[in-house]
Amino acid sequence: MHADAPSLAERFALIIEALCAAVARRVGPRFLGGLAGPLIILIRARLRRIAARFTRLATHPAPPRRAARPSRPVPVDPFPALRRFASLLRLVPETAALASQLRHLLADSRMKALLEATPELRRTLRPLCRMLGIRAAKSPPSPPGHAIPSREQPAHPIPPRLPPPILSQAPA
Repeated sequence: MHADAPSLAERFALIIEALCAAVARRVGPRFLGGLAGPLIILIRARLRRIAARFTRLATHPAPPRRAARPSRPVPVDPFPALRRFASLLRLVPETAALASQLRHLLADSRMKALLEATPELRRTLRPLCRMLGIRAAKSPPSPPGHAIPSREQPAHPIPPRLPPPILSQAPA
């Protein structure tokens, strides 16, 4: 490997900064569908939090937890639309190339080894992958209370559709 090759954390930071720049370019008179300023601030803050957590966990992996912590209330998501699959791609189509870069980084053998060794990194990357439309091959289980309902079986079975009634024509 080349001595000047960037580390995984540096490559990830470059991808996040490029994502932030792409989001910021959506504001402005050039784009008719420009995003609102507060929304861009929220998106960029979320991306930077993910990058900071990734860097922290990649450089200094946390020791395994010994005791369960008491549950904390889940904070209110200021922009729930970003939780949808490929939401950032819909808002900022220019991020498709960066999603490809992230997909390439996740396929790196060093990254795979790091993700296997540090499950917290998988949980950190899950929202980013969801925003960019990247499906993970294996993902860790969701924490209690955050389970995504299965779409295979509806909660209430839908009754079969009945055919329309046949109106008989009586002879007049």
